[in-house]
Amino acid sequence: YQMGLAYLLLKEQQQAKAAFMEAIRLQPNNIRARELLADIYMRSRSYDLAQKEALSILKVSPRNIHAHLILGDVALANQNGSEAIRAYKNVIAFSPESPSGYLRLGIVMRLMKKDKEALVLFEKTLSTHPEEVDALVQIAAIYLHQNNAKAAISRVDQQIAITPKNSSFYHLKAKIYLKNNDKKNAEQNFKRAIEFNSNDMASYLAL
Repeated sequence: YQMGLAYLLLKEQQQAKAAFMEAIRLQPNNIRARELLADIYMRSRSYDLAQKEALSILKVSPRNIHAHLILGDVALANQNGSEAIRAYKNVIAFSPESPSGYLRLGIVMRLMKKDKEALVLFEKTLSTHPEEVDALVQIAAIYLHQNNAKAAISRVDQQIAITPKNSSFYHLKAKIYLKNNDKKNAEQNFKRAIEFNSNDMASYLAL
């Protein structure tokens, strides 16, 4: 198992996979090894194998959030919306403080063109984790899809007021301005993003 972790740090996916498989062979109930192995399978789009590991985890730990997320992600990759919804609802039920279930379920709602329901879920994500940029990106995308850039910028500003040092929020705001050909405000916000994160190469490149 430890060798598998070391290989992951070195980004050696195949060696890590072999190490985790050996760890599971020696200790079938090693849940963490199965979680990490399932993640490797997901990255390589081996969805059936990822699902198999998730189901094995749930036999030992029925409320395991990681396994339910994997099942939801597999279902979503296979365009099985109803199964994805069921898995993500399990995540919310078993871990209501986690943003992952709300965020992913919101994405499913967007794919189903249920933006109203999606907004509620993305807002719930931000209420539990105010720094969750992916949720804010989705909210802004919904408003932009409605041709309402003003609402998108206003919502980003609301989140900046809560977490004023999150560089990703300024970067998002800059991109919204840029999309609306407001280069002056876009530049100001890219600079603000860099101010709070000097390693923000995307904002540097945008200037």
